Amino acid sequence: MLQYCIDGTHSLVKEKSKLIPTPPPSPRKNKLKQEFKPRIDCISIRPTCSVMYSRNADGSAPTRNGFKDQRANKQKGDISKKAAIKINTAMQWLLMFSPRKRVYSKSSKKSFSFRINFITLTLSGSQTHTDEFIKEHMLYPFLKWLGRSHGAWLYLWKAETQLNGNIHFHITTNTFVHWQSIRRKWNQLQSKHGYLKKWTEGNVRGDPNSTDVHSVRNEDEVCRYMVKYLLKNDDKRRKVDGRVWACSMHLSKMKVFTSEHDKDFIDTAETVFSQSTVKKLDHATLLLHKPVTKLKMNNWLFNEMKGLYLSIRPKLNEQTYFTIE
Repeated sequence: MLQYCIDGTHSLVKEKSKLIPTPPPSPRKNKLKQEFKPRIDCISIRPTCSVMYSRNADGSAPTRNGFKDQRANKQKGDISKKAAIKINTAMQWLLMFSPRKRVYSKSSKKSFSFRINFITLTLSGSQTHTDEFIKEHMLYPFLKWLGRSHGAWLYLWKAETQLNGNIHFHITTNTFVHWQSIRRKWNQLQSKHGYLKKWTEGNVRGDPNSTDVHSVRNEDEVCRYMVKYLLKNDDKRRKVDGRVWACSMHLSKMKVFTSEHDKDFIDTAETVFSQSTVKKLDHATLLLHKPVTKLKMNNWLFNEMKGLYLSIRPKLNEQTYFTIE
C-alpha cells in the first residue's frame, strides 16, 4: 500500500505509525485462560435416578462451559430450575426414609395410612411485619417445635403469598402430628405477635382456623404431586422477600457421590449404568432406575447407603402406629 504513496506522505505515515501503541492482549482471553480448570467425571446417586457429570478436579465452585460463572444467585421470589432439582431430590430422600404409618380414630372407629403429610400455616390478620420477621420469629420456632416435640426432623417448607398479600407457608414432613396440636402451637405464635387481636377482643373464640393438615396417600404419584405443588409460581401475587424454600439440615446433607478419584468409581458406574435407562442431557447424563434400595449394589454403594441411614437414624421417628380420639 505504501508503494502508491508519494515519498513525503510515505515518510509521514511511517512516522505516525511509530506513535500508535500496540494494543494490549484481551483481558477477557487472559481471564478465561487463568480460570479454566481440568475436569473429572462424577456420579451423584439419588433415590430414583442418578446423574453423571463433570466438575472441577480441585473441587472448586461450579462452572459454566469450563469457566467460572460470576453471576450472582439472588432470591427473586420464585423457584429457579436449580432449586426445583434440589426440591425434587430432597423429596425423594424424604420418601425413602418415610415408612407407611397407620392412624386409628377411636371416635369414628376407622383408620387411615400415609407416608408424608402437608401442613399449611396462614395468618389470621393483616400482615404487619416483614416476610423475614415472620420467618424468623414464627416459622422457625414452629419448625423447632415440630422436631423437639414430635420428632419431625425431616421436612421441607415453602413460602408464598395469598391474594390479600399475606405470607403463608407449606410444610411437608413424614411424622404424624395431630391437627389440634399444630393449630394450638401456630396460634400461640400468632398471638405473641398480635395476629389474633380480632379473635380475642370480645369474640367468642380465640382459636381461629389458621392451619390445614392433610396426608398424601397415593404412593405412586406422591413425589410428582408434592413437587408440582411446591414449585407453582403465581405472577398475580407479590413475591416473597428473602428465602422462598428450604429443607431440614438432615435432608440437605443426604448425598451419595463418587468421582474418578475414588478407586471404586468404575465398578460403581458399571453397576448403576447396567440397571438404568440412559438419557443424554446437555451437560450431564441422566440415569433412570428403580429405587436405589432395590438395586443390586456393589460393596461401595451398599456401605454408603448404610452409612447414610445410620447417620440420620437418631433423627427418625420410627413410630408407625398412632391412636387418636
